[in-house]
Parts: sequence; C-alpha cells; structure tokens
Amino acid sequence: MKQQTRGFLAADAAKMAKGNEHDLGGLSRGREKTMPNDSHQRAAEFHELAAHAHRAAAAHHGKEDHQTGHEHSKQAMEHANKAFQSSKEAHRKSEKSTGMP
Repeated sequence: MKQQTRGFLAADAAKMAKGNEHDLGGLSRGREKTMPNDSHQRAAEFHELAAHAHRAAAAHHGKEDHQTGHEHSKQAMEHANKAFQSSKEAHRKSEKSTGMP
C-alpha cells in the first residue's frame, strides 16, 4: 500500500515539475490563473527533494549505515528549509497578485 501512495505522490510531483495542470481535489477548479505557478512549483520540488532525502536517510539508518544516513538527514533539512522559504515566497506572491491575505 505504501508503494502505491509513494508512486502517486511521485507522479503528482513529476506533473507539477513539468508545468502540467494539477488538480487539487476541486480547490483549483473554476478559478482563473492570475499568475504563473513557478514559485509554487519550486516549493513543491523542494518538498519532494526533502522527502526523498528523508527516505534515503531512513534506508541507510535501517542498514546501520549511520554516517550516510546522517548526511542524507542534513540534506533533507537543507531541502526542507528551502521548501519552507519557497512556500513563504509563493504565498507572498499569491497574496500580492490576488490582493487577499
């Protein structure tokens, strides 16, 4: 079951990275795009990179390779910080373009 979920998320991330329309469960339906999604896509890509690094770290820790696991954990934290900053920037741009907080 976890494999299928990861596959779905990876497929969604791939669609977003390619710039394809992404259905957010009805949240984006009927809304006109007011700005490019570049900042949101960048944030999503960093989130995906962080998740991948977390999975790699867990795999290495599970194999008792703690040094490599720690390196992947540090990389995950760096990607997570970039994702957070990118998300804040995307939110700021969205607020500015729509005039809504």
